[in-house]
Amino acid sequence: RRPLHENDLNGMQILTDAFSKHLIIGDDMFATNIRRIQKGLEQGAANATLCKVNQIGTLTEASETVDFARQNNFAVVMSERSGETEDSILSDISVAFNAGLFKTGGIRGSDRGTNYNRFIEIERELGSSADYAGTRYGEVSISG
Repeated sequence: RRPLHENDLNGMQILTDAFSKHLIIGDDMFATNIRRIQKGLEQGAANATLCKVNQIGTLTEASETVDFARQNNFAVVMSERSGETEDSILSDISVAFNAGLFKTGGIRGSDRGTNYNRFIEIERELGSSADYAGTRYGEVSISG
C-alpha cells in the first residue's frame, strides 16, 4: 500500500519539506509528463522525477520532460517499467539523458541483468571520459 495517492500534491509537499535533504521522487504523480511536473513545482511537491520513456510515448517527449525537470532543479531518475524485455536500450537512453540514477530491481532474470551488463559495457566504451557520480551524486549538479 502506498502512503500517498498519486494525486496527493499536498501530502507530497509535506513529505518534501520534512525530508528536504533527500530525493523525494514523483513517480505516478508526474508520469513523465511536463504538465504534471509543473503542478508539482507549483505546490513544492517532490524534488525528483522518474523518467519512464514508454509512459510518455516518445523519446522526444521524454527528452523534453527531462530537460524541463532539470531546468527546474529536479533530479532525473530513469526507470524501467513492469514487464521489461531483454532489450538494454534504457541503459543507453539513461546515459544519453545524463540521468544520475537508474531505478531497477535486483537481478532476477535476464531482463534486468541486460541493463546492468549494458552499463558496464558503456563504461568500458567511454573509458576515461566516463564520469559516473556514484556516491558523489548529491555533490554534483543534478541539472545536467
